[in-house]
Amino acid sequence: MSGSVISAGCALSASVIIRINDKKIEFSQKIGFYSHQIGKVLCTGQKIWNRRETRVFPNGRLLSWQKKKPGFFVRKEKGYKNTMKIIDKKNMLDRIDRMGNLELELGCGKSKKHKDAIGIDAIDYECVDIVGDAYDILREFPDHSVSAVFSYHFFEHLEDIEAMMAELTRVMVDGAFLKVVTPHFSNPYFYSDCTHKKHFGLYSFSYFSKESLFVRKVPNYGNSPDFELCDVKLIFTSPRPFYFRWGIKKILQRIFNLNCWMMEFYEENLCYIFPCYEVRYEMIKRNGT
Repeated sequence: MSGSVISAGCALSASVIIRINDKKIEFSQKIGFYSHQIGKVLCTGQKIWNRRETRVFPNGRLLSWQKKKPGFFVRKEKGYKNTMKIIDKKNMLDRIDRMGNLELELGCGKSKKHKDAIGIDAIDYECVDIVGDAYDILREFPDHSVSAVFSYHFFEHLEDIEAMMAELTRVMVDGAFLKVVTPHFSNPYFYSDCTHKKHFGLYSFSYFSKESLFVRKVPNYGNSPDFELCDVKLIFTSPRPFYFRWGIKKILQRIFNLNCWMMEFYEENLCYIFPCYEVRYEMIKRNGT
């Protein structure tokens, strides 16, 4: 990989030039007072500083870096073709039509929780069946071919939740089950992980779903309610070896999950006094979407 060059204007415009394997990619955009942020993405030789993500354009464009062995790949704005290679370790993509009801586990990591599901992850762990960018892999699946999707601590790493939900809507059959578990925004460990990009709370998937669980209603901002939000639970826990704290938090979990009113009261008034570890969402794909 050749050295990368980034230059920025000091006032109302900026130009970003990136060289990867002698190919030049250039962005030019008026960014006003955001121009100083571009300096955070200084790239030289084999080192990349702050390579995960830098938002510099007010129209929503992103410039984000991720490391890939060997070398690097870059992901640009929505619609850009990712250069990360898809590795189908068991040739499952060629056999989709003959595999019957498909189940997916997105971001399965080192330990896949659903042994019959197709494990998808960007890192080639032993239990991963298809290695690559999740958006790109989902595009390889035909419409209405998946009966269930599971995701544990994966959605918080995504840059574009809307695009992911749109792909899931396309590939899932009517009545398919979607389970998503993410860190709660009050989780103190959430901010220690620099790969976390999105925050989640009780109402996060209400923006993409039809639901009657909560008193507080949220707008959909043009998103189609393609899912029915069936259940939301707040999960309280502490890691080992904090067993006493774990016991206390399990008592809090039972109290705050007594009903939806208690969950809403907790998140509005108590979440920073008794931080929640994660949120579990269960949804059903609506018919005809």
